Amino acid sequence: MSQQYTKSNPKQLISWTAPLLLLSILMTGCGPDLRSQCKKVQKAYFDGQKQGPLGTIDQAAMLKNAENYEKLSSTFQTLNVQDNTLKKSVKDLATAFKEVAAATRSRAQISDADGTTSFYANDTQGEQQYKSILAQEQRAYSKVQTSMEQVGIHCNLR
Repeated sequence: MSQQYTKSNPKQLISWTAPLLLLSILMTGCGPDLRSQCKKVQKAYFDGQKQGPLGTIDQAAMLKNAENYEKLSSTFQTLNVQDNTLKKSVKDLATAFKEVAAATRSRAQISDADGTTSFYANDTQGEQQYKSILAQEQRAYSKVQTSMEQVGIHCNLR
């Protein structure tokens, strides 16, 4: 025979209230919600992208972009998020931007002041170095794109 809730029997109400309260605490968790953490990652990304010259027009712009990508990498390294999936994406973004910075800096080092990369027709070593740096840069940008896509999927951004 089950007990019914009455004013004289408040134990029945309490026995249901405690698990519901615990469940609501577990569902909401502690600390910042996922949405605010996602916005923090987005803001860091877009703020970082606005920092320097667009494109890699000349050697000075390439070096400035490399510097900005290093700063963006540092920003992501120190970005505090609690969600484990988001934390991995942030770590991946920090690594990817560090790689973009290194590739951009390498391309600047083999370029003239106007941003032109030149090598002679028979200079296979120079051509291989140039192609290697471009491939490194493309892989790094691809990692940035993949990491931001993962953030978008996890954060349900549209």
